[in-house]
Amino acid sequence: SMIDLSDGLATDLRHIADKSGVGFEIIQQSIPVSECARNANDSLSGVMHALKDGEDYELLFTVPEAQASPFKLAWEKEFDLRCTQIGVATVKAGQIEIKSPLGEVRLLDNKGYEHFTSNQ
Repeated sequence: SMIDLSDGLATDLRHIADKSGVGFEIIQQSIPVSECARNANDSLSGVMHALKDGEDYELLFTVPEAQASPFKLAWEKEFDLRCTQIGVATVKAGQIEIKSPLGEVRLLDNKGYEHFTSNQ
């Protein structure tokens, strides 16, 4: 599966989970956060911007676990572009969990960017 992160990681990850009938466990510190998101002058953390903002120009995709290492090697050989594993798929259909650096696990809501909504 693959999707662009045009609506934020939280929303687009939910799209993959729902269409694929899986859940995900995401490692918070693995989420790439842009310098712009880290330095935003508002109350949101850089990670929250990555989860909720739209138009990130990133691709989100899954790779079968048995192919993860060969995929990473092939990617690095072919592209001069970072590819980051942010978590794993789980059998908990529709449940998306995010694990903090302290090991706390919480359910992730899917409140990313919503087109045609004035309250962002």
